Amino acid sequence: MGYRLLMMLVVVCMTVPTSNSSSISRLLEILVDRDYYDEPTEMTPVTVDLYYESLCPGCRYFVETQLYPTFYKLQMTGIAKFNMFPYGNAKETKNPDGSWRFECQHGARECTGNIIEACIISHSNWDSSLYLPVLSCMEGSDDPIASAKGCVTALSSLDYRIIRKCYQGSEGNALMHEMGVATEKLSPPHNYVPWVVVNGKHNET
Repeated sequence: MGYRLLMMLVVVCMTVPTSNSSSISRLLEILVDRDYYDEPTEMTPVTVDLYYESLCPGCRYFVETQLYPTFYKLQMTGIAKFNMFPYGNAKETKNPDGSWRFECQHGARECTGNIIEACIISHSNWDSSLYLPVLSCMEGSDDPIASAKGCVTALSSLDYRIIRKCYQGSEGNALMHEMGVATEKLSPPHNYVPWVVVNGKHNET
């Protein structure tokens, strides 16, 4: 059963002739309808990577209504792994001191939101089971930046003082650069956000 389930996941995520969000939605639909998500598996997990922006309305809707519900249903099965890259359509310029200056699609506050989320991801040891509930809380709120402290405090064991130090300093700047490097390495390049890659491939057809 585990092998058959993994093959279904790959087929659904890679070949459904709709948008990426619809592909993930369909994946969840199949698992819920057939109750397969209750069955742990030792197979190599399907990897779902989300490239997004913290203040992008479409990204926020996707995280709240598609990504997090899928993660929640599958988190105990081991059949899917989720990664998040908060950068999207941002641009970066290297400063003389080696730090980076960022310009984000939705303004400077979005850059702040991206860096806060990058810090949360990093200080959660890049473990989506730890950071995804926090980021979903932020993205589903009226103001992701203002809600950061409350979401971190309520849904993680992280000390928000450490997160604040991260996003206000050189650590957060370097993490945002890392997110940018990962985003710029996409092949094919992303044309919009949210941009979903499954097992290393983006497919809309």
